[in-house]
This record gives sequence, structure tokens and C-alpha cells, in this order.
Amino acid sequence: MEATFGSTEFWRNGPQPGALYKFPGHVNTTQASQIGAAKRTLAPTVTGTSVLGLCFDGGVIIAADMLGSYGALARYRNLSRVMKVNDSAAIGISGDYADYQFMKSVIEQRVSLSLCIYF
Repeated sequence: MEATFGSTEFWRNGPQPGALYKFPGHVNTTQASQIGAAKRTLAPTVTGTSVLGLCFDGGVIIAADMLGSYGALARYRNLSRVMKVNDSAAIGISGDYADYQFMKSVIEQRVSLSLCIYF
């Protein structure tokens, strides 16, 4: 069977956008709170997962998914995590999205500074 992005077969085990993912061994929160085992994070972060880079005869291609997860919640569906630095460099970052934002701002500042010095 061919898996396409629009088919339900492709997404059958994943969460709906904005829904929680049920990890293996998931305990219902009402049951967990009754036994005192429910814990909430005090510092939730937005994370991304997959970055892929491929090298071929004609160059390099880099790609990343655009889903940002807020804990177990599939919250943000349009986060870019790939950036062109210049004509010969690009970056793609998975993990904490705040780290990507910081790295992006530092790189943009350095590229802007180097353009001001050389031109």
C-alpha cells in the first residue's frame, strides 16, 4: 500500500495537530492524580525532531520537519529550523527551538557585520 501525506494510513499512529501523543505505558492522568503520581513540568520547551542532510554529486540538500512539540502536545505546525547562512553554508537544528532562535540571531549578526566590513 502506498503511503501518501493525505492518507489516513500514513498518520494512523500519530497525534492529530494540537492533540497529545499517547506514549507506550501511558497512564490516564485522572488515574495518576488519584494515586499522586502526576507531575507537571515547571519549564516546558518547544522542541523539534528531524533534520536530514544528504550529499550528492551536485551538492548538498538539507531538510527538516516543521512540527514544534510543546511537551507531548503537537503545538506548532509551521516552525522553520533550516537556515541558509550564505551561498556555501546552511544549518538545520533539532532539539530546543529557543537554541535555534539564538543561533540564528548570532549568525545573522555575524553575517551582517562581515558584509559591513567587506563592502
